[in-house]
Amino acid sequence: MADYIANAVQTVEPGGFAVFTNTLVPCAAGFVQHLDGTPNFILSGWVPNNGYGCCCNRRMAEYEAHVGANLSIPTGGTAGQIAIAISVDGAAIPYSEMDVTPAAVEEYWHVGNEINVPILNGCCQTVAVQNISEQPIQIKNLVLEIRRTDLN
Repeated sequence: MADYIANAVQTVEPGGFAVFTNTLVPCAAGFVQHLDGTPNFILSGWVPNNGYGCCCNRRMAEYEAHVGANLSIPTGGTAGQIAIAISVDGAAIPYSEMDVTPAAVEEYWHVGNEINVPILNGCCQTVAVQNISEQPIQIKNLVLEIRRTDLN
């Protein structure tokens, strides 16, 4: 398990990605790579050999990514629906969408979601948290927990 946070308020433009500033618990096995102050997490698809050789080893590395955050509309924005999503290789995953509809600017709402991220053996993929709203949003108390479930 690896845990990452960004407690300070940050403004994320439409289509932009939230930046994680602190690593609480790094991935000791090296399956999750992240540099504090950046938005992207690289997940390794390495899977131990199952004894069948490379042509038959079709297993996937299995991860769970859980996000929790407080969202608001910054001053100067328009009250209405805002949303973030977990993205994989830059594409927002539709079923990971977390949306709220603040009635006023600077009004924070909590969101959270968790998705499975399967990665083909031998590949790597990038995971991030993306603003899928049509306007800038503020994010604070952002948490991302990534667990490798197939090796437990």
